[in-house]
Amino acid sequence: CTQSANLVAIANPNNITHSFTPAVLIIINKMALHPSINKRLATEARQALLIPPGMDRVHVGVPFGPTALNEVEKLNATKVYVMANKSSKSLVEDFVKTLDEKGILAAPINCDVSMGGAEDGLLKACNEAASVNADCVLTIGGGAVQDAGKFVRLWLSAAADGDAETATVDGILAAQKRDPMPPLPPQICCPNSFAMAELTHVAGVVTRDNVKKGATHPSMMPTVVIFDNTFARGLPDWVKFGTALRGVEHAIGAICHPNATDDIRARALQGLKFVNKGLKGMVDTPDSAEAQIDCYLGGWMAIRALNTGCYPSIAHLIQ
Repeated sequence: CTQSANLVAIANPNNITHSFTPAVLIIINKMALHPSINKRLATEARQALLIPPGMDRVHVGVPFGPTALNEVEKLNATKVYVMANKSSKSLVEDFVKTLDEKGILAAPINCDVSMGGAEDGLLKACNEAASVNADCVLTIGGGAVQDAGKFVRLWLSAAADGDAETATVDGILAAQKRDPMPPLPPQICCPNSFAMAELTHVAGVVTRDNVKKGATHPSMMPTVVIFDNTFARGLPDWVKFGTALRGVEHAIGAICHPNATDDIRARALQGLKFVNKGLKGMVDTPDSAEAQIDCYLGGWMAIRALNTGCYPSIAHLIQ
């Protein structure tokens, strides 16, 4: 356990990283919890925080910069391709500069993926990442950017096999069907909201014809997730609350699914409790770190419950 005036990080064998600032808890590795969070994260809640299969680590409530840099070094990445929402670009410029100074920035930061995941921005990112032989993808922002990062990894793997020179949606989707699937480059996800795309191995894109297409493969699961709640500060209410409500959608989908077990329902209900608390907290104090973290933890519990044999679900109609 390391401690400073503002941050305590507790590490645990399950590779979940939580930290807490004064009055704000976030969990981590060894379930040796500070007394102030015993009630906040009871045994049932801790058990609901499952790291998805294929993912190495999840960090919640920790500073993005040093955590991401440490993960890049652990992965031995030498050409990091960074993608971000335009609204997040200013928050990571110093980090990108550090990567450049270390000689491991593959290309200038890409901010071309629009909300909703339009085709043109995705294809540009795929071609650019392949042209510089990126060996790690780092995504900062909402679900569209996180999904785009998964597609870029698919395309990097396909391009390395010489399957095609220029990315197309059909070519990217075909890459998911390879058997055996070659290893994909790692992805470090840094979400700024609560849609939870970073905790799944599913990705979607909207084509030029306004048709949504998707891909899914266990190998598409991101490698590391870092949720630094400072990225959520100042988001418009429709983004903040709209994405947090996805936790309600996911939890209901898991609870009502015919394949749900008692364990799945229990984890989904834990997620609902945290999302409910977080939503109320953000109504009172929009940029409350504790409320944002509650929304994230609850959303994490809910999406993992849903994806344990209960996906897709009718709850998506709640949107």
